[in-house]
This record gives sequence, structure tokens and C-alpha cells, in this order.
Amino acid sequence: MTRQEKFHWMKDILDHLGDCYEQLQQVDPDSDRYLAESINRDLEEFRRLCNSLRRDRRDVARRHAMA
Repeated sequence: MTRQEKFHWMKDILDHLGDCYEQLQQVDPDSDRYLAESINRDLEEFRRLCNSLRRDRRDVARRHAMA
């Protein structure tokens, strides 16, 4: 996945988190669990993408240092 694709995916996740937040304020308690699980999945994916971007940046810095 390219850097640009990762940023696009991160934006989609943030948009979805915003949607979940709005829904969470309006739903019944039974739906709270579903939305909370969805939010947790989104946050984990966002964290994974952030870590991947960090790794990519370190790899580029290492390659430049070796050159």
C-alpha cells in the first residue's frame, strides 16, 4: 500500500469514527456495544496504519543514511 493510499484509508477511518460518534449519541443501549466494537476496530486499524507510516519513514531514513 502506498503512502497516499494509507493517508486516504486513514481519512476514511476518521470519517467513519465521526459517523459512529454521532450514532452513539442517538442509539439505544443495545446498539452501544456494536458501535463501541466498531470504534475499537477502527482505532486499531488507524494505529496499525500510523505504525506502518512510521516504519516506512525509518526505512527511508536508513536507506538515505546508507547511500
